[in-house]
Amino acid sequence: MRFVDDSSWAVKNGNNYKACEGPAHRISTADLDKVAKDQGVELRMGDMLFLRTGYTEWYNNSDTEERVRVAKQYPPDIAGIEQTEESVRWLWYAYLWLFN
Repeated sequence: MRFVDDSSWAVKNGNNYKACEGPAHRISTADLDKVAKDQGVELRMGDMLFLRTGYTEWYNNSDTEERVRVAKQYPPDIAGIEQTEESVRWLWYAYLWLFN
């Protein structure tokens, strides 16, 4: 099991994105590699990867009205791994389980 904290890494590198505000913060596979390296995390085949994006903090500090507003958006403005073929290939060939 591996834990990668994109939220604090982004702040450290000048990107103070909000977990659920537009435009949505999309995390590239290159960024995942950078974050893992910077945090001394070695991703290995079969690992479960837990990715901190700040969503839980946002959820815990938001009222019901704000949560409903975000839930109704399509596509949602929620931080996460970018939805590209490259991302799918990265996860597939790394044989990782991802929890965001």
